[in-house]
Amino acid sequence: MQKTLLSLIQEAKPRRALFTTYTFSVFWFETFVLPTLRNCGCEQIDVLIDAREAQRSTEEATSLHAGTAYRVIPVEMEGGAVFHPKLVYMQGDSYDNLVVSSGNLTLAGYGKNLEVLDAVSSHTDPGVFDEFAAFLDSLQAAHEFSHENVKVIEGYRQRAQAQRDRAGPLDAAARDTWLIHTLETPAADQFAVLADRVRRPETLTVLSPYHSPSGQPVQNLAATVKAFNVRVGVHAKTRIVPFAEDKMVFTEAVEYVAADTESPYRFPHAKCFELEGTNGVLVMTGSVNATAQSLETTRNVEVSLVRFLKKSPFAWKEVEPVAFEPCEFEQVGRMGPSLSLQATWTASQHIVGVLKPAQGAMRVELSIWEGPKCLEVMRDVALDDDGAFLVRMKDYFETERALRLVLHSEGIDAATWLNLEFALTADESERKLLRAANRMRAGDYHLDDIETIFKWLQGLQAKMHPVAPNKGAPPATEKEKAEPGTRPKISYDEWRNSVEQYGALARSADVARVSLEAAFRWLNRDLEGLADGDSKDKPQQQPGKSKPKSAPLSTGRRMKLLTTDNAEYEDSDEADEDEQRAGIEEESKALFQHLIESLPLALARDSQSPIVPMMVELAGCAVLKRAFAHRTAVKGVLPPVEPLVLDAWLQQYSAFDYSPENRERLLPFFCAMACCAAHYHNKSEWPALKESIGRLAGRVLATGEMETLARLALGSPRFLRVPAEDREAIATSAAAVQDCATLTEQLMLLILRILRDEQPAPRVDAPYTEAFSALRAQKRKNKPFLFGIIRGKGNQCFCGLTLHADDARRLRHERVWVCKGMSCGRPLFYELDAEYLEQNGLAGRFKEPRNA
Repeated sequence: MQKTLLSLIQEAKPRRALFTTYTFSVFWFETFVLPTLRNCGCEQIDVLIDAREAQRSTEEATSLHAGTAYRVIPVEMEGGAVFHPKLVYMQGDSYDNLVVSSGNLTLAGYGKNLEVLDAVSSHTDPGVFDEFAAFLDSLQAAHEFSHENVKVIEGYRQRAQAQRDRAGPLDAAARDTWLIHTLETPAADQFAVLADRVRRPETLTVLSPYHSPSGQPVQNLAATVKAFNVRVGVHAKTRIVPFAEDKMVFTEAVEYVAADTESPYRFPHAKCFELEGTNGVLVMTGSVNATAQSLETTRNVEVSLVRFLKKSPFAWKEVEPVAFEPCEFEQVGRMGPSLSLQATWTASQHIVGVLKPAQGAMRVELSIWEGPKCLEVMRDVALDDDGAFLVRMKDYFETERALRLVLHSEGIDAATWLNLEFALTADESERKLLRAANRMRAGDYHLDDIETIFKWLQGLQAKMHPVAPNKGAPPATEKEKAEPGTRPKISYDEWRNSVEQYGALARSADVARVSLEAAFRWLNRDLEGLADGDSKDKPQQQPGKSKPKSAPLSTGRRMKLLTTDNAEYEDSDEADEDEQRAGIEEESKALFQHLIESLPLALARDSQSPIVPMMVELAGCAVLKRAFAHRTAVKGVLPPVEPLVLDAWLQQYSAFDYSPENRERLLPFFCAMACCAAHYHNKSEWPALKESIGRLAGRVLATGEMETLARLALGSPRFLRVPAEDREAIATSAAAVQDCATLTEQLMLLILRILRDEQPAPRVDAPYTEAFSALRAQKRKNKPFLFGIIRGKGNQCFCGLTLHADDARRLRHERVWVCKGMSCGRPLFYELDAEYLEQNGLAGRFKEPRNA
């Protein structure tokens, strides 16, 4: 049974697939090829198309998946030249496959025409993959691609080269399969070199849909390879010879043959060059036509596969021609300049692209279309001298079809499918997750979507793996001098965009970001005007669409059956619906609470992940909501019984072993939370707030830095719950917090004064009285070690006594504890700066347990 493209895909089960084509049918590709690839679990699909045909394909406004399930990369060609190869590179788990065909990615190419298709494996023909890698290298050198598309093409090149290198040394003389391309050398010249393997060449057979009217390229090739006979293939039914009879230049009589196939009515679009000799036959199949431009020049980009076989794989039958009609070529050169518009919507919320060939620095209009509907118009967009542009976007569109980007300027019109990086790097399950997240971000809350988001985030926490702990910087103290720093006056969004890197999450990065933003939206669903706020949390409003409104929680759309004639007018189900909504509300709250409660356990395992900052901010916004829920009717006042939830949250979440990058990303948020605690909680301990900030930062903040960072965060969507009129007073409270002495600094100062016998004796307040009484007792006994320092999760005194769990928690909360060992009785202090104590004369007077 003959192989088909779909059967080869099913057999190879590729993880990544690269297609090249001249013409492209979006409908055919999405109906036949795309589902086959998805069923095989293909994770990445990329299609290189001639730029003119890529633009023409955008006229198929019915596309659902261009730019989202597969990437479209136009290839710009000069004048009447065309990008013509028909290849499929399929990356498998163990080895790769390369398909070389004469058919374009259209219904005609793989359904109606008579085409030729061949395939090789890196396992059996590694040399071909070396030549394919060279083809991609030459393609990048000869044609200009956007930065994003270069990365895609280079990825396939490196993969093909790795497959070749894995095979080790090759015996060039033993090879019988080669890949040729026309980026550097004409196909005819390369075929002639390989023809040296054919002994006593006799017959050259050429089947091609397009010929030069005179047949000159076929005659030239026959003369070069020294073929005595020439056979030209024609349509089996029409038997029309594709030459002008009065212009033919053949030196010998030409025989005419037709491919002997089951269906003689199919148009022979196959391209086949076959040289037969006494020792075998050399066969070239692929995209090369028998025209001068395709066969004898390097104007077109053509690729064909050449095999040396014992006998011909084709069956030919002689036919008697009925007429001579030269080929009529499409006047490609008269179609206007070949403009290649390449555009990608990146995970960092920018549309980046390039117009080739570059038209010089200019201003253009960009518009985004979903089918016939215009979603966004961006006027006065700058193109640089190289044709590159960059546009900052607020958020993704919630669409059901592919998006087109149209560029317009005086005398210039270009269109392309917009490649959405977040969708292209996601698998099908992640795309479903994105759809659920986008519905929630639009204010449409359904329990199944809420459950999908929260359970996925729960799973993301579970995937955090333990990492080697980083020994963090010691607690900040006044002894450390920090030069006042200045930060640029930028917005919170700009600051976050400059530091957020999701590389470690690979394709899940944007899925995680959008899912977390959906969780933020659900958390703040009680706030009025959220949809009208100017924030990155708000989904982009589409022209012609109403603003999203908060929707009641539901399990989804459902139909109701009318059981009586009057049921249509009855409201008997209202109570049941209210009860159902209340139940769904409670269930969704329980899901969210479980997510937040499990976060500290996940952070204890891994707080280095790039997604950690948004997870922590989600927990912070939840506790901020809780704090505001306890406010009395008197604006800005908290009842005296209100627990200091912000203080406790800061103390807990500042203690995790964050990466340096995560510390910097979280610092503005923590500064704003500390300022809120200082402003709203009249019982907040400012030294404890300062210590939490210092612990998170791992450094001393420069003068005024805390206020600057707090202002950045307070202007962000994370603090929509904070009244705008309070934010100035909240920010200015940073100065008082930053100027006070921390508890660690106070404790170290007390230790120094007591051990130096300063007079009058320093006053010690509860709950530190017992600890400093024990310190004085150790000094009077002249013990070699007067006190101990516990760090991190340490729970053992240097005398060997293990602290009870409750005592360990008390030590971390109050910073002091007295050992109950019979022969010890020494005070233990939590996280003091040993270097500072030693520099002030206490070297050898304290000890850190080995397990600290």
